[in-house]
Amino acid sequence: MYATSIHQIECKMYCILIFLQLLLCSYGQVAFSQQPDNSLCYRDSECQSNLCLCNTCRTLSVWKVPNFGKCTDHTQCQSGYCEGGSPYHCGGQCQDRLLEGQDCARGGWRQCQSNVCLCGLCRTVGFVENNGKCHFDYECASGWCMGGSGQHCNGRCQQKMFNGADCSRWGYLQCQSGKCLCNQCWPQGNRQVPINGNCQFDSDCVSGWCEGGANSHCNGICKNRLPTGGDCTRWGDNQCTSHRCLCRVCQPQGNHQVALEGRCQFDVDCLSNVCDGGAPEHCDGRCKVRKETREQCQNDAGKLQENIVCTCR
Repeated sequence: MYATSIHQIECKMYCILIFLQLLLCSYGQVAFSQQPDNSLCYRDSECQSNLCLCNTCRTLSVWKVPNFGKCTDHTQCQSGYCEGGSPYHCGGQCQDRLLEGQDCARGGWRQCQSNVCLCGLCRTVGFVENNGKCHFDYECASGWCMGGSGQHCNGRCQQKMFNGADCSRWGYLQCQSGKCLCNQCWPQGNRQVPINGNCQFDSDCVSGWCEGGANSHCNGICKNRLPTGGDCTRWGDNQCTSHRCLCRVCQPQGNHQVALEGRCQFDVDCLSNVCDGGAPEHCDGRCKVRKETREQCQNDAGKLQENIVCTCR
């Protein structure tokens, strides 16, 4: 009885061994007979392409997954976008990429034909219309993203302002010319601000004179320079067209320019070359004509003539 039991055990072991051998042979035959594309598979080795993608044999170099097919990565899809794809499972689905202005908040830039997802919408950089959301100026068709920041999408594309418009809030970025002077847009270059416009420097003004201008503020006003004879008491040389203020009066450049009875400091100031009472420290002198004989000094009535300095002999 004991011998019979041993024999039965040996027979069972032999049968199990034969079953395992048949199973291994069958598996080897399946593995060896690789399947073409679109065939059902569970391992890469089962496919002629050596790629089993989502239980289907694929050759990605010559064939891509169409829309609504399963995928794990964007590169597998004809469209170039695998929504919900993951290398760990086949839960992704190939989908068409989105057009300009469509919502890409879920899939990001990969979802857009333009390869740009800007503030949740597919965009083409440099073509965002006015009132569209933005981060930076270069994203906008107008070239200006009002309130934009690289950290958020609170900016809005806006049209830049024309010359003369108020640019007090955003400065030169707000101006088409790129120049904001004293809170107004002006053309590039010097001497652009008209008469009565605010200014800081003489070079700001068309006239070349900024009355009351200073580096630290815009309290100056562009004014016309004064002609010869104008009162330049307040601002001196800068107030005169000739750039010469002599004894509080605009005079031409050069010597011998002041007429008779004009104020002077030196003889060379006067047309007559005589400054009666002139001195370097004040302008109390007057331009006169020098006469050297009694006949020259007196008028027909025998009185001393005006506008002369008489050195009668």
